[in-house]
Amino acid sequence: MKKRWEVLVYNKLVRDLVEQDQHHRYYKDDWADVHHEQVEAPDLAGARRRATARYPARDGFVIVEINEAKDDEDEAAPEKHRDKP
Repeated sequence: MKKRWEVLVYNKLVRDLVEQDQHHRYYKDDWADVHHEQVEAPDLAGARRRATARYPARDGFVIVEINEAKDDEDEAAPEKHRDKP
């Protein structure tokens, strides 16, 4: 059974350029800020694999945190993983 996972991710290359008042050739400036994206996977390891495939470090992406997405009806604490910056 697949679960929904929330991925907090930003782009370090964009962030560095924006700090220098420049722009990335492909990515919008808002990638300097953390985005809340979602992936589907059966577990945290699968969520990490999908997230790193979609947001590769070689392109400047930094995955800050992955949390199991919480439905409004679900009162259980979500499984969580936070990377060190």
